[in-house]
Amino acid sequence: MRTIGHIDHPINKITVLEHNNKITLQIESGLLSQSFTFRDGSPISNFDAVKNFCSPDFLAKIDQRFKDMNQDYFDQVREGMEEKFPEII
Repeated sequence: MRTIGHIDHPINKITVLEHNNKITLQIESGLLSQSFTFRDGSPISNFDAVKNFCSPDFLAKIDQRFKDMNQDYFDQVREGMEEKFPEII
């Protein structure tokens, strides 16, 4: 897998990768990541097409999904912590 470019974003790290005639858009925020793979024959076949794919509306949805993922993570961690510690009166 090789990196073919990065897309500037104020919060997230956005990397475009290529491997076996597939393009992968990888978006990272802290410890979380989202990936979108475009197969050979897809209209998304090069770096410029991926940049156009990353519209402001799409990136806003990605940011919201990261917020939801973070909330799910912390809810799960909090739930696990409650089970391990006895209630203190």
